[in-house]
Amino acid sequence: MKGFKPSSLSTGGSFGCREWSYYLQSDKHPYIDVTSYGKDQFGPYSYIRPILGWGRFDIPPKPVIGKHGKVWVCLHECPNGEAPGIIPDIKAWAKANNWPVPKPPKKQPMFPDREFKRGEFID
Repeated sequence: MKGFKPSSLSTGGSFGCREWSYYLQSDKHPYIDVTSYGKDQFGPYSYIRPILGWGRFDIPPKPVIGKHGKVWVCLHECPNGEAPGIIPDIKAWAKANNWPVPKPPKKQPMFPDREFKRGEFID
């Protein structure tokens, strides 16, 4: 998908396997934010599309969160034994866990699809 530009829900979203791997292995992010962001004639929007993610046995699991519309949700591995569900106040939730408030990446998607050179290592 060369020149990916999210413009509608039909694009499949701006969050994918490379973003999952980045969040999972990043020391800067104590959670995995699976939010996809877009912009159309009505303005910016956010949503959670169906996604499948997994980890490795040598990396501890992280909470999986996302923003759908204006609602933040903890989907899996919620902190402090919390059940999955709506996060009423994302700033208070982040502060209670001593974590940064999630923000959209500066570029969408973070890792756009591109053609790889023959023999190039892909992690």
